[in-house]
Amino acid sequence: MTSLREYLQSLIEYDEANYIKYEGGVHNGEINRILDDILVEPNTEIKQIPSILVSKAEFCYHVQIIDLVLEYMINKNINNVLLEGIERAEYVTSSNASIYTFKGYNSTIILLHSKAMQAIRQQIGNKHFINLLLNSKCVFKSTNLLLWGDIKPKDFTNTKKKERFLSISRMLHVHPNAIRGRTPIPESSWNFMFTVFYINGIPKTKRKNDPPKRFRKVYKLAKLLISNHKENMLKYPYIFDQICHNNGKSKNSNNLSLTVDKHMIIKFVMTIIYMIFPLEFFGTNKNRTKIMRIIPQLINGTIYQKIKLDSALNKLKLNDICWLKPVNELNMTKLEFLRARELFKSFLFWFFNNFICKLISSFFHVTEASQDVRPLFFKHHVWSRISKKFMSKYFTRHLVNQKDKNNSFKSLNSNIDMIGKLALQPKKSSFRLIVKPFKGNQNEKALFYSYQKKILRPINKILFQIRDNQSCNSLPEIVNRVYEFKNLILKKHCKLPTIYAFKFDVQNAYDSLPHSIIDKCVRNRLDNYTENDRIHTHLFYETKESEKFFKKRYVVSDSLKNVTPPKVKKADEIVMIDTHQSYSFTKDEIMEFVRSQYMKTCFHTKNRSYYRKIGVFQGYPLSGTLFNIVYDSFLIELNQMLKNHSETKIIRLMDDFLVLSTDLAVIRSVKKLIARSVKEFNLNANRLKTEFTTKETLFAGIHIDVENLICYKLVSQYNCAPIQVSSFSKLYSSLLKYADIWIGNKGLFDPSCNNSELNGSRKNLSQLLKSILYKFVNSYKMVKLNDSFNINKFNVFIKLLIRNIDNHISLKKLKFNSKLFYSGTFRTLKYKGILHKSSK
Repeated sequence: MTSLREYLQSLIEYDEANYIKYEGGVHNGEINRILDDILVEPNTEIKQIPSILVSKAEFCYHVQIIDLVLEYMINKNINNVLLEGIERAEYVTSSNASIYTFKGYNSTIILLHSKAMQAIRQQIGNKHFINLLLNSKCVFKSTNLLLWGDIKPKDFTNTKKKERFLSISRMLHVHPNAIRGRTPIPESSWNFMFTVFYINGIPKTKRKNDPPKRFRKVYKLAKLLISNHKENMLKYPYIFDQICHNNGKSKNSNNLSLTVDKHMIIKFVMTIIYMIFPLEFFGTNKNRTKIMRIIPQLINGTIYQKIKLDSALNKLKLNDICWLKPVNELNMTKLEFLRARELFKSFLFWFFNNFICKLISSFFHVTEASQDVRPLFFKHHVWSRISKKFMSKYFTRHLVNQKDKNNSFKSLNSNIDMIGKLALQPKKSSFRLIVKPFKGNQNEKALFYSYQKKILRPINKILFQIRDNQSCNSLPEIVNRVYEFKNLILKKHCKLPTIYAFKFDVQNAYDSLPHSIIDKCVRNRLDNYTENDRIHTHLFYETKESEKFFKKRYVVSDSLKNVTPPKVKKADEIVMIDTHQSYSFTKDEIMEFVRSQYMKTCFHTKNRSYYRKIGVFQGYPLSGTLFNIVYDSFLIELNQMLKNHSETKIIRLMDDFLVLSTDLAVIRSVKKLIARSVKEFNLNANRLKTEFTTKETLFAGIHIDVENLICYKLVSQYNCAPIQVSSFSKLYSSLLKYADIWIGNKGLFDPSCNNSELNGSRKNLSQLLKSILYKFVNSYKMVKLNDSFNINKFNVFIKLLIRNIDNHISLKKLKFNSKLFYSGTFRTLKYKGILHKSSK
């Protein structure tokens, strides 16, 4: 791309002195900035400039010329950035002027209307100016903001069918009352046909013994399945007790030890399936075995894990399933095969997402542990025993129970309050209470998304912007704060003195926030941010070379004139697009919305609603932001109490605090403060999790050597869970992305950045490589079912991994021994049985 000055020089010869003479040189600075800072690139397709547009421009003012160009773009359906943010593709002409309605503040149009652009237009002529708008792409160099130019249209009319997935989401947090009276198998053959294959075209009065011809075979199998289910359903509880008899009976253990082992659940589910499902449903034993292998993958996976239905179908031989074929003895044609594939896809979708989910939720309460995504399975009576005691205490202390006839899960629009569903996540000795907001029925999704776009997200961005960010938002930030403190101490003392570390966390932090302190902290932050009463948010998109929008960015400002595009790290690859959508709120409107988050939010069940006396619900979108605003204020007051001690660093991640100091008296002051409740913030420290040390500590997953102020990320703190993919090539690609995410944090791996010395960085690198190897080993068995392992491709993956790491940090500086790494890797693969002992 060339500068606008060079681009115009290539089009027309102009006398630069004319710009200096313009209006006594008042706009010289702005004109030069435009000419030098705007980069121009011609469009790939050059449009011919209509002569009538040029002739009309001769009799128009500067603003009217721009309106003419916009009008032309709208009439010709040109996808130009200039048209982004127009409320509708219509224009109203009155008094020879076109009026356009934009969704918000349009900085590009204001730039085009400016006197500087008018001077440039007068110098180059109307034809070249219109050509500049229609046939070029212009980017503002300093912010990488696309000012005008063609873009690919956003595709909202995609008719491609949505891909369906197998998951366990439908069995999560199902209460026994919700499944009482429901059976995993439909009660009649016709109900089965409708539920599985969506057959609903024949009225009940005209239905004969036989369904449509293509469904007659499976209709007979459905009858047999229902008959088997009715004969054996009374045996299910006995089978359940016999298989799962050793779990869930210990009363002295912690909550997590009361779960049922997953291999027992798999055995129970498979026993029922083999008992009631005729083999003809699957065709052959081979097909059935391949389908049964999916059950352990789902139960042993995560709650977010999804298996593509198409990938499950690709393993099966549909020609062996007789009820899919028109004629048993003949192979199917291509059209018959495609129809058979769709039918069996519907059956598999029902089999996993309805039958298995209903069966498991009938006998087990399925949930996830706090800060974990793996499902836990409790017997219903065990879950009821351990949860009721917690809920009775919690509800009495924190919630107000009211009869509620105004709110329901039938319609979002008719509700007065924001309601949600309750989900309990067990900890070792307690529970975490999560309330996820109700998003409306299927017809109201657009209403909820509109509320989210126009109110919830903009206000959340405003609150995030105004907070005095005294805390860490991620693990890399913790590492950076520790090394900032280390560099500060080394500058003063040349060597590290004795460092004292004190760690504590807050007990029931979300549940103990006083509503008055939330109001006070938010109001103070709003007033500190700006003296104006109104705060604005403006929406930008990020786009790459493909010109597809892939990320939204909100910018908060006290004035629309101060809106500038957000900075991006890779400015050469990413271009910002101004959507011209701005949202404006007064401080009172923001405060009213904040109050609604704890006064008009509740979880709803059985015509009763539970509102908060104190604190906020975890799970609601604004709760985390409000929590951080309050605790940032607490951190400010804590630093003021310590008189902003220059050799003290307080690090916070959510409700976890770490105090590092060279002065023991500072640590004693903090200990004394949290020994009792901090009344203003209703803050109570968890005494079981407080720790004082001068050697080493574990804080938020980071192992900190306090003596030397070096941070480590040990293998035990990495996520070594298996990756669910269908081939080894996809597994290698996922592992490379995983490595790139971590190696980008130079604080752990680059000794020149973190002052961690050579040994610290080398140890961190070895721990990361071990975690990658463990993820591969844990994923190997599941991927091996679908793909064959090739040692040569594995070698290529290892070499590519080392090369990618070397691109981020110098392995020579770390004295990395590649031979030792290779030998250790292949020794591990041999030990795990992936390679034979004779392999090299």
